[in-house]
Amino acid sequence: IGKTDGDFSTAFPYHWAEVCARMVEKDYNHPSVVFYSIGNEIPETGDPYGARTARQLAEKLRALDGGRYIVNSLNCMLSVMPVMKDALAGKLGSEINETLQNLEGGMSGPMGLPLVTEYTKENFDLLDVCGYNYATVRYQMDGELFPHRVLMGSETFPEQIGENWEEIVKYPHALGDFTWTGYDYLGEAGIGRIGYKEDGDSAQLAGGYPWIAGYCGDIGLTGVRRPVSYYREIVFGLRTEPYLAVQPPKDFGKTEQRTPWSFVDGVS
Repeated sequence: IGKTDGDFSTAFPYHWAEVCARMVEKDYNHPSVVFYSIGNEIPETGDPYGARTARQLAEKLRALDGGRYIVNSLNCMLSVMPVMKDALAGKLGSEINETLQNLEGGMSGPMGLPLVTEYTKENFDLLDVCGYNYATVRYQMDGELFPHRVLMGSETFPEQIGENWEEIVKYPHALGDFTWTGYDYLGEAGIGRIGYKEDGDSAQLAGGYPWIAGYCGDIGLTGVRRPVSYYREIVFGLRTEPYLAVQPPKDFGKTEQRTPWSFVDGVS
């Protein structure tokens, strides 16, 4: 299933095996490579066709390199979207990030539904490590339902570092947490910004001109650490000294416009 017009989905059925081989050949001797990923937020991870395709990818990669772990990062909302459309009426966006934005803090409810358990089981069963995107609410539940399942937070919101890390430390079947995102990037312009209503910013997911970067990375495009990076350092127990960030004085008293990927409007 394509995500954008003209993407690789039309060629995928004919070239997936070649792509797997090239990926393994390129990184086979890199000790930093721990996982091979067979996908991220793939729409058909909730149906048998998607599970069959995922199994083909996983088996191909294991045949090429049996020393790395196979992971797939599922956004469970996407996995059950075909049967949740009516229930999510008014919340559906043009793509999954917009839908998450529209759900605001109410995402933990749908993520914890038995429907999600049922629809994702076959895809998760064929993996070495199960990637959970924005589904921290399932860590305890799935540890009890599937005692042999190993999982990790493959995408989580930066503002929830503290509570997510508590869950990782609590459960032995949870390997770790990957925030979105470590290093800032071009694209998804302004997804992590904090704008202000008085400046004409709206609560829409993307920022208008002149935004070009996502602005949700621990580290900015120029390599400078942002306040969220220092907060993470404290949460991980790697920093004992206090850290202070300040809000630009020009924005004091204004009405914030945030997204789920925002942190604070602060500078070191």
